[in-house]
Amino acid sequence: MNFEGEKKLLEDHSREAKFFDIEENENGSKTYTVRCRRPKIRDVWKDARGGKGEILRDVASWDGDQDLQAPVFGEGYHYGVMMGDVGPKEAIEMEKPELEVACVRHLKHEGNVVSPQDLEAYKKRAEELVDSFNIGEDDEVYVIASPSGQWQGQEDSNEAVKLSRTADTAGVIKDVLEEKGIKFFDKIDPRGDETGPVDSALFKALQEFDIRDDALFGEENKKGIANLRATKAGKDLPHPGALTMSAPAYASQAPNLKDLVDRTGITELSSATIARTFRGLDVAEEYFLNGRGKNNKRKIVIMCGHGQFVTDITEAFQNTTAGQFPTIFANNGDYFTMQVGKDKEGKIVEEYNFTKQD
Repeated sequence: MNFEGEKKLLEDHSREAKFFDIEENENGSKTYTVRCRRPKIRDVWKDARGGKGEILRDVASWDGDQDLQAPVFGEGYHYGVMMGDVGPKEAIEMEKPELEVACVRHLKHEGNVVSPQDLEAYKKRAEELVDSFNIGEDDEVYVIASPSGQWQGQEDSNEAVKLSRTADTAGVIKDVLEEKGIKFFDKIDPRGDETGPVDSALFKALQEFDIRDDALFGEENKKGIANLRATKAGKDLPHPGALTMSAPAYASQAPNLKDLVDRTGITELSSATIARTFRGLDVAEEYFLNGRGKNNKRKIVIMCGHGQFVTDITEAFQNTTAGQFPTIFANNGDYFTMQVGKDKEGKIVEEYNFTKQD
């Protein structure tokens, strides 16, 4: 990989170029489809750690933790390196996909618990997701939930249970699969539990960004949302000088990691969130397309995680298409899908499908 002159990747893009396909749906929504043939994130990471001063500048000027992943991907234009080749279907060939993925954002929650009413209300949406795959008897289906959650003691016993909004969301999808008689698995590698290499990598990829200061995050996030609502309503800001967006959204706007940590308590820029998720996807793709999981069956992996990856990945496509791709925010329970296959040279190609409501 060559990090020199990576900004030129964007300068070379013509605003008239076609980077993606758009499909008009019957309900008035639009589906954006874009393909990418990107390098393995471990290779990008290895080269970035190889002494490129510009990329590591944020660390050098900050006396905080020196081992954080985020500074390595601190500048937005590094998306051009991480994403590799980006384009529409006709520009990047892909043979029949061997793996299909859904990235689902968790449902609304209170203290990491989704209410029974919200779980029930999500069933129809979960059915739409499951039905969209047209799952057959010979397909392999996996439902993986982010390990994020919190432990809480029970009043009537000495036991503690882990409360998880992602597991609750995945539970609705599992119920739908069971009702339809579709067999599924909670882990990918049959050799072990979630500590196995494939599942462990995916679980780490699905974790929410780290927060160093929960009190700061909560306070600034509340102020940012209040300011955002006031801006949309054309009113004066209730908190002048504070964020004008939610704290997670600011992770896509912060000029550097120190600024992000100081203002929100979050310790991961959006480009690092994508890099972390890509590391998990890389492991899963290698396993299913080249490794022990390769067979003649279609593989479907439904991953329940957090909203920032959905927003961040569309931001990455926006960056690498010279501002042409829309930034799409995921509401609770929303999802996008991916198809993964190979080109004629055997390189892995990913196809992303985002549906944007009016």
